[in-house]
Amino acid sequence: MLRIGFIIIIFSLLSACGVDRGMPLSESITSGSLEKGMFHDPLDLAEATYPLMDVVKSGTNQQDVSRVFAVEGQSIELVSSHIQDHVVSQPIEVSEVKDQKQVIVYDQYFVTLTRDPDNTETTLVEIANYGFVRDNYQPNFFNGLLVWWLLDDLLDVDDWKNKQQKRCQNSIGGCYGSYGGTGPGYKGPIGQPSLRGGSSSVRGGGPGTGK
Repeated sequence: MLRIGFIIIIFSLLSACGVDRGMPLSESITSGSLEKGMFHDPLDLAEATYPLMDVVKSGTNQQDVSRVFAVEGQSIELVSSHIQDHVVSQPIEVSEVKDQKQVIVYDQYFVTLTRDPDNTETTLVEIANYGFVRDNYQPNFFNGLLVWWLLDDLLDVDDWKNKQQKRCQNSIGGCYGSYGGTGPGYKGPIGQPSLRGGSSSVRGGGPGTGK
């Protein structure tokens, strides 16, 4: 009887303390968040919520980076909804999911969601500032996701698609096509000047659908 009573007491203590069985994605964001799990921007959310996988630096300006986070066991659609539901600012543009990739554009950041080619159960979340996208991304990556005139406005470069395509073709190392497409060894486009322009007038606004 004493042994049974002792076991019951131990079980009661464990139940009171709680055993960490892991929290679902929707309940896991608390550290660094605003009231009720809301965040100022997608980078704040990602840094508080997702494991950091890598940081890719621009081949043109080392201050421009793309931070890569990995979310295991979650679809692109679920991660996309999670980000949009927990970031205070509204996206400037939200693309459709096409060919297992999606782009969400916020003020200051492009959020790119793709499937990890090495683990189809993992969604890669890349958060890059505008400078990284402007000087490093392969234009073809955005085919069917964002309209070209919007990219011109966001990146403040007239005819960005064609100008960037020429940079990619003439550079050493080529251009970026997402972490899963290009890999961690990305170095280019080396030897090409930046396409840096002025400040874009397109900021804020609600979500839309890219084509």
